[in-house]
Amino acid sequence: MTCFKQIMNVLLVQQDMAHDQLKIKRNLFLSAPKQTIPQDPLAHNGSGLEENVDKSSAHLRVAKNSVLSFITRTVDLICGIVSVVLVARYLGVSLFGEYAFVRAVVFVLVSLMDFGMARILVREVSVQKNVAARLVSSTLLLNIILGSIACGIAVSVIYFFPASQHITPGIMIIAVVSDLFMVMTHTVSGVFVAYENFILELIARTISRSLIIITFFAIVLSDLGFASFFYALTVANLTALVFALVLLKLKFFMTLLKPNMGSIIYILKESYSIAISIAMLQGQNNIFVFFLKLFRDPVEVSLFQAPNRLIQQLLIVPQSFFLAYVPILSRMASHESRFADLVQVYHNMLKYIMIFTLPFCIVTYVFVPDIVLLVFGHEFVPATASFRILVWAVILLFVNIFLDFMITALKHQNVLIISTGL
Repeated sequence: MTCFKQIMNVLLVQQDMAHDQLKIKRNLFLSAPKQTIPQDPLAHNGSGLEENVDKSSAHLRVAKNSVLSFITRTVDLICGIVSVVLVARYLGVSLFGEYAFVRAVVFVLVSLMDFGMARILVREVSVQKNVAARLVSSTLLLNIILGSIACGIAVSVIYFFPASQHITPGIMIIAVVSDLFMVMTHTVSGVFVAYENFILELIARTISRSLIIITFFAIVLSDLGFASFFYALTVANLTALVFALVLLKLKFFMTLLKPNMGSIIYILKESYSIAISIAMLQGQNNIFVFFLKLFRDPVEVSLFQAPNRLIQQLLIVPQSFFLAYVPILSRMASHESRFADLVQVYHNMLKYIMIFTLPFCIVTYVFVPDIVLLVFGHEFVPATASFRILVWAVILLFVNIFLDFMITALKHQNVLIISTGL
């Protein structure tokens, strides 16, 4: 357990580094040039910007979108927590470590498959609706290409770690494909967000998450084994993708995987910095899983990753709320006259984040032993120490997510590489 304690000490240092990153992002946001951002080359036949947006109407839309987005992410949150509980209790502390390792590899590779393109899609379509069809088609095609590369990387990764009879090349491919379908669903849902039609995203997400919970319960009751969880995720995410594509066709437009080199180049150019930033962040979040897998054993992987997975599920809350703001933030950032409003939103959001997260962290810290027993069982009691350290990262993570959205809205996403790298 010495290695495990050393990692806990490193986590404390890592939180200090995260605080420094947030100060860098804050300074970058406040020093952004207060000028109208020029139109991108994707635009044609006019700017397509919505002029003179009525503030009261915008506030009502944000409130409605926030509620719907929050409900959607609440579904995600419930599904995430329930699935972690089911898998941890069914597999036990040792085998859950193997499951956590596979998922950690996939989490890192998701940044490659998504490549930050979903954020760019929402930003561009929010202000230029006429580019939606081309952007969605090009982004989905890129998702598939990058997903194929991710499968190859996932298979090769397992040969650098101690062999396990449960982790095979086939399992790694299935695990990556399941999240590829999820990434493609997020791409399609980006159109729903840009058009501020969050009810469609809620419908698609509810279907997917309900299937995950149902199939996971079936696996546990039928004792189908380790690999079945990855097949269940694949079926659920594929179903959500198909349903999202049907909604896109019925409500907006038909999507064909027709390559458009102009759109592809533009998307890659705009999103690569976000992709690198997310990859570094995911690597930072999961690096200890890889070290524990390489030098220790699956039990210590479980004791670290079990509470970490619960913390990661909580990040759904700020992502849902800030996502609802993306269309409005993008339009504010596109007009010099609206920059003062954008700064006001920035200051208000930071206050609300502190009001929400600080009491939450204090209460959670006190009840961590009870939470571990309730969620994971007696086998995971040693995870209490890591949980009590990780819970304080919630404050910094919430602020970090918000600043990422703000900087992307300002079209300064390149600086995310610098801040995350530091």
